[in-house]
Amino acid sequence: MPENTTATLRGNALTLARDYAAQEDTLWNFLTEAPLLMQWSPVNPDRDLTTPGPARTQETPADEPIDTTVHIVTQPQRLVHAWGDDTLEWTITPTLDGATLTLEHRLSDASPTEAARTATAWHLCLDDLAEALGTTAPAADPDALLDQYEQLLGSA
Repeated sequence: MPENTTATLRGNALTLARDYAAQEDTLWNFLTEAPLLMQWSPVNPDRDLTTPGPARTQETPADEPIDTTVHIVTQPQRLVHAWGDDTLEWTITPTLDGATLTLEHRLSDASPTEAARTATAWHLCLDDLAEALGTTAPAADPDALLDQYEQLLGSA
């Protein structure tokens, strides 16, 4: 099991969860404010994701825009938005030491191989979020992570 992140694949829903020492309002800001998202996420929108409606996102400035529509905003606990053909549902749950961030990524291609690749990519993004929040994330080897997620999610 990859360290510090839980992951499951049920149908087309890949779910990852990680605990952070940050409070839920801080996590919410990193999840919804465009300048903060750019520090850790491939979802880099042209506006804050604090209200329902369309947005344009790019993974990098050189990439083609990805259609994104914010469907549900329940501050500071839940954000649901389309990202191309996929849907991302983010949930923040307070804990004694901070908050748990859970992502349910409903995949348009839910093959175990694609799920393992997606889990690896999000794991690395969640490491970047930890760094952006001021916590040192353990160094992760992407190839080793992919192997672990392939075994965990059934594509090995």
